[in-house]
Amino acid sequence: MKRGPPHDDQTGNADPSVSAPSHGGLGDLISDRTLGFWGSAGSASGFSPIERVLLSANGNLQRLVSSYLNSHVTVTVKHSTKKSHGVYEREVALLAQGQEFGLATSTVTLSRDDCIDAVDRRGVAIGQMFRHLNIMPRFTLHRFGEQADGRIWREYTLEGSGVCCRILEQLSRAIFALPPPAAAPPPAAPPPAAPDAAAPAAAAPVGTFGDIMSANTTGIELPSGFTGMQRLLLTANGNVERIVRAYYDEEVRVHACTCMRTRAVM
Repeated sequence: MKRGPPHDDQTGNADPSVSAPSHGGLGDLISDRTLGFWGSAGSASGFSPIERVLLSANGNLQRLVSSYLNSHVTVTVKHSTKKSHGVYEREVALLAQGQEFGLATSTVTLSRDDCIDAVDRRGVAIGQMFRHLNIMPRFTLHRFGEQADGRIWREYTLEGSGVCCRILEQLSRAIFALPPPAAAPPPAAPPPAAPDAAAPAAAAPVGTFGDIMSANTTGIELPSGFTGMQRLLLTANGNVERIVRAYYDEEVRVHACTCMRTRAVM
């Protein structure tokens, strides 16, 4: 079922019957309190709750999908081309459980000499520029909609301190139907230890929740027994309010129960 024209801050195709969103914070670490939750892109009420969570992701789409599926997400670069001084075009595929579920095409504009040098001379991947230079970007959602093939899409900008990424993402709804990853077989019993040998320490899970501040492979193993949405909240990195706001498409209000200044005892 098609959901009408895209919600667009440039063409004015948002549903005129939807009142303007209230202005307030986006409830995360890179919020912009001068904009409403969906910016001027309109309403996302025609999308499912989990689709709204993905449409509103502000640089952490890999993390959200990895947490929801409890599975690793991998980014594969299809092409990365320098178009002119400080301007690059890049296309990457997003994969989970060996299946491609997303395609992201971006134009990256660098206006700082150290950023350009990092890419051109030191081989830093442009997709990791924010992390490499420890830049906290500002997120702006421009427009979103549904394609004729059923995929959802969105266009947004991540921008900060000489780095600007304009990104178009196309996401398959089939990602939500992927089965959970198969449980790993139990490890073989270790050989008996010598009487004086110390027991080895248990290995810690490895991995990263890859987002704008992390690497290209996303995910760690989470305990079983939680739903996809519960895992999203358990692994949220400063954006619980944003996830809940997008899921229910309702304003979330935060009330301070206590706020006390403490002083260290000398």
